[in-house]
Amino acid sequence: MKTTMKLAGALVSMLMLGALAGCNGDPETEPYSQGGPAEHVSEAKGELAGDVRLKFLHSGLCIGPASSVVGSPLIQKTCDPLDTSIKFVKEYAAAPLTRPATQFRLRLKDNTNLCMHIGGPGLDNGAVAALYDCDDPRDNQWFNEDTTVPGVYGGIRAVHSDRCLAVIGSLTNVGSAVYQWGTPCANDFQKILQYI
Repeated sequence: MKTTMKLAGALVSMLMLGALAGCNGDPETEPYSQGGPAEHVSEAKGELAGDVRLKFLHSGLCIGPASSVVGSPLIQKTCDPLDTSIKFVKEYAAAPLTRPATQFRLRLKDNTNLCMHIGGPGLDNGAVAALYDCDDPRDNQWFNEDTTVPGVYGGIRAVHSDRCLAVIGSLTNVGSAVYQWGTPCANDFQKILQYI
């Protein structure tokens, strides 16, 4: 009886903490970010949807920076679960930002001051994806996605150009650069899995 009471008390405490944090603990109703629970954090910059890794269908490799400094190009890297350099924090637009709530940017997990950025305001195929300061409000740091279904590969398109993140030439080797290329995101080298 005492054990049952302690367990019931612990459960009530956990539910109360979850309610205070804005989470109800039900995986069926909690928001998910492509395969993992949301962080349940809201701030003026936007809604944090949680950590994601981005894996290309054609190569099975993940997107990550060559280094964690401003201007570093994004390249294909091995999808090592222990490598934090291939993790991004997916951040949806929210007030006071004046953009659709479906748009998001990708902050580097290792340095949340840096975001995925399509080089310059370039609208053409071949503009390189790199890291840049996140405080820049330009559309070349914001993205739309073709699918929000967990476990499904889909395109990620830059808002400013409506072009897809891609590896040009379908290269499958580690170190190949990530660019924007074409639309719709119908080719395997343009399809990306977002996962925890």
